[in-house]
Amino acid sequence: MSTKITLDYQINRLGFWSAILLIVSGVVSMFLPLDIPAGSTAEHADRVAWLSTNRGAFIAGWANQIVAMLCAIWRFIWDCLAD
Repeated sequence: MSTKITLDYQINRLGFWSAILLIVSGVVSMFLPLDIPAGSTAEHADRVAWLSTNRGAFIAGWANQIVAMLCAIWRFIWDCLAD
């Protein structure tokens, strides 16, 4: 019985922190670029110039997106296991 209580507590903490990280990464993603401003209509040279100038922000934006998706997956799993 003690193992079940501990596991429930760990699952609840995982779900809670996944929800918090999902919200935080959602807010952070509003400030980080995922694509160049002109999108797919930009010329190749413009895309290369923008990416070389904003490489750090672009990588941070995609890393943040990956974290958000992992948190969303864990949140979904937590909802399924909570029943």
